[in-house]
Amino acid sequence: MKACRFYTQTNSGGQCPAAIHTLAPYKLSFQQGASFPWRANKNDVICQCPHPNGVVFLVTTCNSQINAKIIEVGDCPHKYKVDQEIPLK
Repeated sequence: MKACRFYTQTNSGGQCPAAIHTLAPYKLSFQQGASFPWRANKNDVICQCPHPNGVVFLVTTCNSQINAKIIEVGDCPHKYKVDQEIPLK
């Protein structure tokens, strides 16, 4: 499947707009003190990029630090790699 133009662009930080769009709600939730009680660790959540067969992220919070780590990669036009950290500033 050919990726649409949206998925092949990057923002000024070199990150995929779909990845940033996917991660933003979880970053904002953790910044406001949210937790995900249905998870074994209520301070993490798994989410997926909207790109078909895209990237799966593990977003965690600990001591006010919010991190996103790639745990699975499909057909990503940005060549993200498993275990790669995505900066959430």
